Amino acid sequence: MWWSAFVALLVLVPVYGHAAPVAVVNSSFESPATPPDSFIVGAAPTGWTGYGNLNLSDRVIGVVNPNTTSLYVEPVPDGSNIGVTFLQDFSGDEAGMQQTLGATLEVFTHYTLSVEIGNMAVSPPPNDFDFGGFPGYRVELLAGGIVIAEDDNTLLPGEGRFLTSTIQLTVGQTHAQLGQPLGIRLVNLDAAPGVEVNFDDVRVDATALDCPELPVAGCKAASSARGTLSLAADAGDPDRNSAAWIWKGAATDVAELGTPPTTTTYLLCVYDGSGEAVLRLRAPAGGSCDGKDCWKALSSGFRYRDRSGSAGGLGSLQLKTGADGKASIKLKARGSALESPTLPLALTPQAAT
Repeated sequence: MWWSAFVALLVLVPVYGHAAPVAVVNSSFESPATPPDSFIVGAAPTGWTGYGNLNLSDRVIGVVNPNTTSLYVEPVPDGSNIGVTFLQDFSGDEAGMQQTLGATLEVFTHYTLSVEIGNMAVSPPPNDFDFGGFPGYRVELLAGGIVIAEDDNTLLPGEGRFLTSTIQLTVGQTHAQLGQPLGIRLVNLDAAPGVEVNFDDVRVDATALDCPELPVAGCKAASSARGTLSLAADAGDPDRNSAAWIWKGAATDVAELGTPPTTTTYLLCVYDGSGEAVLRLRAPAGGSCDGKDCWKALSSGFRYRDRSGSAGGLGSLQLKTGADGKASIKLKARGSALESPTLPLALTPQAAT
């Protein structure tokens, strides 16, 4: 069934929400305790289990304390130890470590998984191993053992350096893995010369997608007949579900838009005539989409683009500054992850931001 309608009120507000951390056991690999310039391998670090084909010799996981060595240019990101995934055979047979968390996948929640990815430098003799090169990595966010979001080797840390991998996922009203335990998997791809990938400071945050109660003070009104919302739902093919919103209204300058490439998250809230939020779409601050920055600063505002629609189906959001009637917002979303309001809607056509 296809349908389009105006709802009672549209609110798009910068959200400076506080994410709630999800507990990760031994997130910085400090257990087992390890003296500087030494390692413990052959068994998984506390709280973690092995993934893939491992043994007790040339395919191992564990921890290393690189302090007092030249293996890293700067101190490790957190604590003293870092996680080890050491695969010496360069066979393309990936392996690593994983952990099931105590939290479950929830509706209307935005998840962020951040992990420090390390490329151990070549160390001077005497040394039995050549750490030159980088075998590649993958970081996965799981629910019920199923991958729901991942970073598949998008970063290349320099020799002796770390880079931050960040994965973001927005869960709307439905998801195949709702209620399933969350998990993390850290993988050495063993796909290029280089034997080891290090991991550190594993962090998971969950932010509830709560729309504010109406009325919302300080909203900018749309110009007459310049705010439109269209929704489409196809019960037979949810991948064709879509939402589009165009708003043109009161004068807006760039300072009012915040800083979405770094700190300002946008949340679209669609309400029915009774004041109940029936659709939520979140454009998180920062992040990587399709291997590029999700947000781009433009001469007249900002643009968000995510072809994969990982944020609940949101594909694009453009914020444009301008005088009265020239300032505008354009949003498009599509796919089965898109929240679909229940029909019929109680309608009182209005629009505001």
